[in-house]
Amino acid sequence: MKAPLGKILPSKKKTFNFIIGENNDELKVNFFLLSKQGTGKTNMLMLKVFYLYKAFIESDGKEGCIPVIFAPMFEYAKMSVPTNLENKSGSTPSGAKPQGIKSLQYAFAMSNVPEYIKEDINLIALDFTSLTTEDIGVFAGISGNLDALGRVGKILARLKENKGDNYSVEDFLEAVVKDQAVFNACHYVFTKLKESGLFDPSLPRFDWLEALKQKKPIVFNFGDINSSQIYQALGGILLNALWKTSNRFTTATYKKARKLSDPTIELTEDDEFFINSFVIGLFFEEAHQFFPPTTTKVLRSFPAHHVFKQISMQMGRKRGFKYNFLITQRLELIYKEFRSEWDYILLGSKTDGTDREQLYNFFKRIIPDYKLARQLAIGVCKNDKFEFCIVNLHDVANGKIGSITQFMPFLAPMAQ
Repeated sequence: MKAPLGKILPSKKKTFNFIIGENNDELKVNFFLLSKQGTGKTNMLMLKVFYLYKAFIESDGKEGCIPVIFAPMFEYAKMSVPTNLENKSGSTPSGAKPQGIKSLQYAFAMSNVPEYIKEDINLIALDFTSLTTEDIGVFAGISGNLDALGRVGKILARLKENKGDNYSVEDFLEAVVKDQAVFNACHYVFTKLKESGLFDPSLPRFDWLEALKQKKPIVFNFGDINSSQIYQALGGILLNALWKTSNRFTTATYKKARKLSDPTIELTEDDEFFINSFVIGLFFEEAHQFFPPTTTKVLRSFPAHHVFKQISMQMGRKRGFKYNFLITQRLELIYKEFRSEWDYILLGSKTDGTDREQLYNFFKRIIPDYKLARQLAIGVCKNDKFEFCIVNLHDVANGKIGSITQFMPFLAPMAQ
């Protein structure tokens, strides 16, 4: 399927079409979008979400994906609203009238959902017993501190031994008081998290399978959460649960293969869903909040980093993860290993000297001619307001420097 994203510059006479490929074992596309506020970044992402989801629905899962969006604010809560073309410059793609997309919207109580969209947002909470030692470590800011993590692990083990799976955040706070080595790190943080409603037993728990089977975009709105530690912790918990859910994709495809030689094997309704429709596209707005630089490449105690590395750089393509988008306003704020594993770079306007230097450092690793790498880094940053360019990094690595397209994006059909 062709996704018309905008008019090619400078002439604006041709449409830039991004080709959405067939979902197979080999397809895996990593995007990095670097753009500042006020440059049309959200509109650009709405276009990608719109066409990837449109391809998914129209092809019955053979192309495109179910978009899963981690959003700092509530822009994506408007996805069901068609774009209002009044007082808007630019045009929607040919053949795409303004139209909204129904989505599943979620937030935590601490996100402080605005009154005007409360009826559209599902509030969710966590079971404290579902938190791992590493999750607690991220919330408390002690990731990488093996001594502190070991102490937290022992506290959880004692709670489980004494209370089974019925221990609560209150039990944890009481136990932490007795261990001064982790008291300062954990007690204040988890008291505040408890007060914020993160573990509120009256709120529902999020279920990946239940949500994905509705075949709609899924949006997590972080809203007023202003702590990178909380972003990382919640992102890690959600990603880890999604990764575990993808085990069922592997099981279902294995059962389908065995059924060819053993007709007695029955595929369940869930098996059919995973085989035909478990195709995921992950979008991380303000990705530096979820994946900031760490002091180590051993990521076991950084669950969000650890799981996203598996999804985007290792095994994800064979478990239904086909598209990964990291979006940020500054390249250097992202975890170092995630600054280079891309298939495409999308660049908006307002890039500065620091951005250009980081891009140069990247380009010179794949282009032998350092002068050419410098020219490329400068050239791709010459976008005026609301202009973008897209770089196919596989082509660039193979010497096709001309495969860079500058374009003026269309207005997304929804939420603008």
